[in-house]
Amino acid sequence: MDGVLKHHQQEQLQARASRDRGRVAATASINNLSDVLIETVNTPVSLAFSNQQRIESLEASVLAESKLFALNARKWLAMVNKLNASLKELGNVEDWARAIESDVDVVVSVIESQRI
Repeated sequence: MDGVLKHHQQEQLQARASRDRGRVAATASINNLSDVLIETVNTPVSLAFSNQQRIESLEASVLAESKLFALNARKWLAMVNKLNASLKELGNVEDWARAIESDVDVVVSVIESQRI
């Protein structure tokens, strides 16, 4: 009976050792699987994060350029308005000059008619 008990205990130890090896192998496999899954998920997330940072940088650049463009547009608009006002004044000066010239012509013709 002693031999049977020892044989049974020996088989139990071997079975326990086999289960432990299986548990260690399963744990390693699960760890490897989880590492692969995490890497699979992290790659697109990392890419999305990188793209988001690039987009935010471009957004800031576009915002700065659009502010500069708006400032330049306001300056150009002010210059165009000033030019228009100057052209109107020039037109008024031309009308005034024509009126003066007409008046001078009338005066000259009156003076010439008096000489005769």
